[in-house]
Amino acid sequence: MRLLAIDTLSRQKDLAPSLLAIAAATEDDSREVRVRAVRVLGASSDARAGVPLLARLGDLDRQVRVEAIHALAALGDVRAAAALKRLARRSGR
Repeated sequence: MRLLAIDTLSRQKDLAPSLLAIAAATEDDSREVRVRAVRVLGASSDARAGVPLLARLGDLDRQVRVEAIHALAALGDVRAAAALKRLARRSGR
């Protein structure tokens, strides 16, 4: 049901009114819901999506973290560079 809600919200021409709901879904208990929400935020072209995406770099699930990296790159969020460097250092790369 939550995946369907995110899909429905993502089809709107203007995501701005739904951005908070989609951002909240990035903290859902379900990995699938978090991944879908992260993907939608990355495709949103809305700079406000950067904050919840940066938070997902610390997600316990690897797929969510990887999707957040791709989403931040898609947004071109310059704040992501420092966070990605820290993440790389923590992973020993």
